[in-house]
Amino acid sequence: MIKLKDIVSDTYSNAEGYSLYLTLRPYFDNKNKILLSLEEVSAFSTSFLNSSFGQLIEDFGIDTFKSILKLSNLTKVNAEMVRNYVNSFSTLVR
Repeated sequence: MIKLKDIVSDTYSNAEGYSLYLTLRPYFDNKNKILLSLEEVSAFSTSFLNSSFGQLIEDFGIDTFKSILKLSNLTKVNAEMVRNYVNSFSTLVR
């Protein structure tokens, strides 16, 4: 398990999102499942999500994204935010 708080200092900027992307990319390259803990994360900006999850979806596709990355320790608000982001992104890439 990887803890998001150990990778980034905030979840609001493109730069921090890209740091997460760089951390997760090898798991996707090697098709290894990864559990990402969102413990102590209060919210995300769209910029952060675009530079991390969005880039992974663009690079590997929505199905691979969903099969490799699993999230844990989400608040209800974060779960809804990520779900809405991934679902809206997936409708755009069809």
